[in-house]
Amino acid sequence: DNHHGNGLDGYAHNYNWTLPGLPEGVDQSTCVLRLRYNISTAEYVGWGLDAVDSRYNDDRSPVRNNPEKDFVKGGEGRTGPLRLAINTAQTGRTFEDRTHKFKILRRPAEVADDT
Repeated sequence: DNHHGNGLDGYAHNYNWTLPGLPEGVDQSTCVLRLRYNISTAEYVGWGLDAVDSRYNDDRSPVRNNPEKDFVKGGEGRTGPLRLAINTAQTGRTFEDRTHKFKILRRPAEVADDT
């Protein structure tokens, strides 16, 4: 099963993040949070003797590391050469990047500090 991030207990991973207060005289601040994770599906065996390994294909594999050519056949210098960023050691996994930008605002005086 591929739960896209669920833990061994079957529930989503989580993190309780306490943000610091703003310095005196500052009412807001911009924060950038970048999360990166990888997904390895259950049907992919990435380790052990039965691991996926491009060396088993010898020269028969159609997949090459970082191929460069005119993939859309529009002519050299017009649509090519293009280079695909492919690492054949990573084709059974997907890396996900998520970047979030948000503002941290000063807590209103009427909101308790332990809220």
